[in-house]
Amino acid sequence: MGTGKREVRARLRAARMARVADPSAAEQVGRGLLGAAREAGLLPPGAAIACYVAAVGEPDTAAIRQEIRTRGGIVLLPAPLPGGQLAWVVDDGAYAPHATLGVPVPTGESLGQGAQPLMDAGVSLVLAPALAVDRTGARLGQGGGFYDRLMAEIAGRVPVVAVLHDDELLAAGRIPVEAHDWPVSGALMPGGLVRLPA
Repeated sequence: MGTGKREVRARLRAARMARVADPSAAEQVGRGLLGAAREAGLLPPGAAIACYVAAVGEPDTAAIRQEIRTRGGIVLLPAPLPGGQLAWVVDDGAYAPHATLGVPVPTGESLGQGAQPLMDAGVSLVLAPALAVDRTGARLGQGGGFYDRLMAEIAGRVPVVAVLHDDELLAAGRIPVEAHDWPVSGALMPGGLVRLPA
């Protein structure tokens, strides 16, 4: 990882930690994301999506996941594996901290790893965590490479939309891009969905 990414990542993480002091703000962000997703037509009845359970400071997707389940759809959640791969589990509301990463992960039975479980479930959208995205679609994650590997597998088949706070969509060129990085096709924020040229 280049120095540029480390610097941008450190600044964004610090800004997220500053948000944690206000618990009511997290609820507002979650409600805003749900409203933006509804307005953009991302949550049709019976949809199958891949999503995530928010770690501390991340935009909370609980309301979106609940909406999908309430409308007869399914949500697949990632469980990180060694080697930078993601296994997928149906979201049934039961989570536990990951043994080494500390992020919440589903406790159910794995459907398998990589893109195939998403294809088998008919997933039409991946809502991915990110620290920031710029206007070219460049995504900055936490540095583990989990989603870059997934995005390489599903490129052109399933759109990937990063979930952000409103101030985490940056100007074009603000995120350093390396050979293994894959762009996202949109940024979902409380203020709305921005489609990007991925």
